[in-house]
Amino acid sequence: MTDTKAQIAFELVNALRRLGAKQDLLEPLGSYHDTMEDEGVMRRLWKRNEALGLGGDRLGTPDVEGGIQQEIMIAARGLDAPTELLRIIDSWGGGQADEEVLRLLRKWNQRER
Repeated sequence: MTDTKAQIAFELVNALRRLGAKQDLLEPLGSYHDTMEDEGVMRRLWKRNEALGLGGDRLGTPDVEGGIQQEIMIAARGLDAPTELLRIIDSWGGGQADEEVLRLLRKWNQRER
């Protein structure tokens, strides 16, 4: 797996699984930049968050990648993710390089084991 975004998704799956995420979140997230088109990932995450009543704090209409990141953040908040993990997710696409986000997620996951 050489795609940094796919590696970020893998690390997010591991982090969110430990917070109690179920397959309805883990499956589309794990498919990001791998087996599913980005639009499909965003649509599935959006539907999942809507079904759980979590969509109320969306910001505008971002592009597909920004929308995916926003839906991941909404889902993480719904799982009561720790502030540090929320900051890492928020930094993704917010000016932080993908490689740095990946490094921070790996560090967070290793520490949380």
